[in-house]
Amino acid sequence: MVNVLELLSSKIVEEANRIGIKTLTEIQSLAIPVILSGENTLIVAPTGEGKTEAAILPVFDMFLKCKMKGLTLQGVNILYITPLRALNRDIFRRLVEVGSRLGISVNVRHGDTPNQLRKIQAETPPQMLITTPETLQAILAGKKMRNNLKGVRWVIIDEIHELLSDKRGVQLSLGLERLRKICNFDFQRIGLSATIGDENVAGSFLAGKGRKFRVVKVESFKDVEFTVESPQPTKKDYDDSLSLMVPAETLARVRRILKLLESYRSTLIFTNTREHAESLSLKIRMLNPNLNFATHHGSISRDVRVDVEQKLKSGELKAVVCTSSLELGVDIGFIDYVIQYQSPKQALKLLQRVGRSSHVVGGKPKGCIIASWLDDILEAAVLCKRAVKGIFEKSLIHFEALDVLAHQLIGLVLDNAGEISVNEAYKIIVNAYPYINLDFKVFLDVIEQLKLEGLIKTYNGKLKIASAQAYKYYFENLSMIPEVKHYLVVDFLSRKRVGSLDQEFVARHGRPGNLFILHGLVWRILRVDEEKNIVEVEEAEPNPAAIPSWEGETIPVEFDVALEVGFLRRKLAEEVRVVGNSSFKILDDYPLTFDAKVKVVDEIRRNVKEGFPIPSDKLIVIEPFENYIIIHACFGDKVNRTLSIILASLLTSKIGLEVAFQSSPYHVAL
Repeated sequence: MVNVLELLSSKIVEEANRIGIKTLTEIQSLAIPVILSGENTLIVAPTGEGKTEAAILPVFDMFLKCKMKGLTLQGVNILYITPLRALNRDIFRRLVEVGSRLGISVNVRHGDTPNQLRKIQAETPPQMLITTPETLQAILAGKKMRNNLKGVRWVIIDEIHELLSDKRGVQLSLGLERLRKICNFDFQRIGLSATIGDENVAGSFLAGKGRKFRVVKVESFKDVEFTVESPQPTKKDYDDSLSLMVPAETLARVRRILKLLESYRSTLIFTNTREHAESLSLKIRMLNPNLNFATHHGSISRDVRVDVEQKLKSGELKAVVCTSSLELGVDIGFIDYVIQYQSPKQALKLLQRVGRSSHVVGGKPKGCIIASWLDDILEAAVLCKRAVKGIFEKSLIHFEALDVLAHQLIGLVLDNAGEISVNEAYKIIVNAYPYINLDFKVFLDVIEQLKLEGLIKTYNGKLKIASAQAYKYYFENLSMIPEVKHYLVVDFLSRKRVGSLDQEFVARHGRPGNLFILHGLVWRILRVDEEKNIVEVEEAEPNPAAIPSWEGETIPVEFDVALEVGFLRRKLAEEVRVVGNSSFKILDDYPLTFDAKVKVVDEIRRNVKEGFPIPSDKLIVIEPFENYIIIHACFGDKVNRTLSIILASLLTSKIGLEVAFQSSPYHVAL
């Protein structure tokens, strides 16, 4: 059997030993030979398996061997792309010293990079540049940096699974094809991914049209521990409920979290939205004001987030309540345990989050879900079972996004000194996986729209820049993340930045004296400066009446998951109708605690006893409630959302009044 380390140069092996790699992990042993062979490679492995080193070691090795052969390597040769600035900084911190010892200059560039450093990079480019998809768009169109990118031989895309299903990924795929045109040869593409539902789709996305790729993967955690809990309220919970103005059931869940924290040195508590993170943090602080914990999500100021990450890594914090902001591979040190507050909605989310615990090679990830009501408990149980069996949600590529296409067409013209032939532009576009089936007529229609906007013009079969507006349009739309106006939140006394609030929240609740929750603390609004977009605040006492600052995006529950929840409802109801209770046998394949099972069966039994039909995978129940019609249907978020839109539209046109609607994975409300 080949010793993989022997394939690497002595300098690389020595450096690997220096950073603690004495023996290679399974994924490193599998990936390094494939990358050294020059193949486009998708590396799929759980967090903590050393994916970054599996890509970097062979790439650094090939770079050094090129230099030893006397090959001319000018400008940027290695491009490392991550979806988050925080991950940029983390990768830079890990690799800058390694690169320095090997004689490879490493630098980082993103939206926060100072102008002075950008100028230095343009004049003296690093041999390895770490960046984001949006910053790649900016430098592709810049004359000096574009010239510096001509020597790119290796492109590494970290956390590629985060980019597959949105327009950021579509934009990146076209950006890579533009880079391919600038380089005039095929660079090697390497993607790093956590466990995903469809490796072949991800590999095709990475490589582009007609290019071969290899998928190198190790199985998901072979030994992972999940449990689903739903604690019953105690007498104390009911007694405290009145004075704290918090439901007894919620107090029971928070007290269970506090009890779990006693058993571990450091714990991550994941929530699905920023609203839930802030609300849960407040309740934890109400029950244990002395607990040394923090809150972390995308709308808390960068300085506070970085401080939380550093304190967590150094062991200063007992716990952090967070959203997906800590789901990706940012180095936060050793985490003993992960608590997911309420169902994570997706098996992939669950595995990624619990995988943050015991984040070391060979470690056993451990975590639990603290679930709330019947559907939440059953949904969490179904997701645990699917995660253990390796049944994951598939990535849905956003094919032929025309707004992204329009933006990238302007970019292509800018890349090529202000003009490019229509046919050549089309060939470049259809090499990107999301556009492999783009109809030429649709392509021409987009060009016509850009001509009507006065951004480009055509002459003798070529696209040309029509006006200075084209530059403005391109650089003002580098990001595919929807832009929302934010107000900076500033502590009036310390003048420190606390975080940000979006425009809609300030418009609805931004009156002096109002209380809101941010960073797990309650703040009182003192003044809103509309001109400078600043909200001045002071810290207030914990108050359950304070308003959480965000709703956040809902994570969609898949059709198959909702259907299995309906199946469990039906089987439990059938057993209750026959014997008056349940033996729990149908739940044996699911990691539910006894209390959680009892809560589920009690709820089913109560509904059966009162004669209510139980909505299931085979039964849709429709009932009136005040001014609403409730349709109970176990079809998941996307199906129910579609149903609600269709039904609301039909009813609106029929009765002549606007019919509002809401939907969830298990209901449609009209």
